Amino acid sequence: MFHSMAKRGLSSLFGFENTEFYTLPEKRVRYKCGAYITVALADGSLFGGCRRLGCPRRLVPLQVFSSGESFDCAFEAHRACVTAKDLEMAREQRAILDQLRIDFCESCQAADAANEQRLVAPNKEPIDP
Repeated sequence: MFHSMAKRGLSSLFGFENTEFYTLPEKRVRYKCGAYITVALADGSLFGGCRRLGCPRRLVPLQVFSSGESFDCAFEAHRACVTAKDLEMAREQRAILDQLRIDFCESCQAADAANEQRLVAPNKEPIDP
């Protein structure tokens, strides 16, 4: 208790305010593998990470993981909620974004598609002797 009172006292003494949009426990949402589903910055902007182990895109703008028009609408709604400083509605939109986002970045999806294409052998007709 003393620590939080001292912290508030020092911040008011030096003119600092808590400018975080989300609370500390809400700032990061992770997959079980450790990759970020969403990370909220102080200004409320959202970032996310690719689930592919070893992918360097661990913290990039969330728009990279757009799954389509529904995602884009929820993203714009979240941005509007942050601008209006409506935390409750922003939480709802962020939960929607967490559900709608795709798990892998475009590069990893393309690599998966290429690997899958290599594994599927083309249909070959038997050669007559």
